[in-house]
Amino acid sequence: MLSWKANKKRESLAGEIRSEYLKEARTNATYYPRIRTKELYKSILWIQKHEPSKLAITLQAGNDVAYYAIFVEEGTSRMAPRRYLQRAYDKVNQTVPGKILKYMRTYLEDPKYYG
Repeated sequence: MLSWKANKKRESLAGEIRSEYLKEARTNATYYPRIRTKELYKSILWIQKHEPSKLAITLQAGNDVAYYAIFVEEGTSRMAPRRYLQRAYDKVNQTVPGKILKYMRTYLEDPKYYG
């Protein structure tokens, strides 16, 4: 079981990564595909799932108004895929291992930190 301090640190790390994913996905949805109504941009959200030993962050795009989000991401028979979510994941995911290593280094330097 993680201590309160360790949980706070984990939440801080998750918040930082979450913000980067969201910012990058929204930036990608601004330029390619270009903004026309801003509905796609507004529909991009993050979902965080908590389990005792796991932390999962998921990006989601689309709602009742921006129902076309999947078509823009994946493409259709008449339109090439834009991959705005995939490009965000690829870019941010390059920095995640370093952030996790920094988080784990805290534990390795001071095992009492985690209770």
